[in-house]
Amino acid sequence: MAEVGRYDAGLRQELCAYYRWGLSVMIDEKTYKTQDINQMCRVLEGSNYMRDFVEDPSGKISSVNFTRLPTGKRRKS
Repeated sequence: MAEVGRYDAGLRQELCAYYRWGLSVMIDEKTYKTQDINQMCRVLEGSNYMRDFVEDPSGKISSVNFTRLPTGKRRKS
């Protein structure tokens, strides 16, 4: 995937789109502002995160929460 500066262009575009759509963005329970895009890219790149889309009472998506996934080795059953 193409890079913008040091960061993945797709990730940057995704984060910018969330703000254009009026969504708030949280990473590991910390809320980030639009001007924090570079910091958000640094936090998200190199780790596995799950996106949780949160609805407001009317059912409209109001925020995106990124939760870090565990990176330990899976045990065999």
